[in-house]
Amino acid sequence: VSERNHLIITGKLFEYLATGNSILAVGPIQGDASALIKDAGRDVMLDYQNKDSILSQIEKEYLKWKSGENSQVDNIDLNRFTRWGISEELANKLNEISS
Repeated sequence: VSERNHLIITGKLFEYLATGNSILAVGPIQGDASALIKDAGRDVMLDYQNKDSILSQIEKEYLKWKSGENSQVDNIDLNRFTRWGISEELANKLNEISS
């Protein structure tokens, strides 16, 4: 584990968020990725050492799947997490600055 691990947000995280599916997120609970997941209205980031919470989340999602319950996230703008959506937002900000 890197001492600066809490600052890392991978491109994959945006792709996972854009799917609308549940995410098993394990990492620094006070990090930037954790804040992004929270902002997206998703499950919380789970600490590396909290094995009980990790197991509980896996069991919860398995039971949803087994019962046929939809695990998709409702009422969020998934487009803001796609590469296209993020690029559009950046272009809009750049246009604002240059105007």
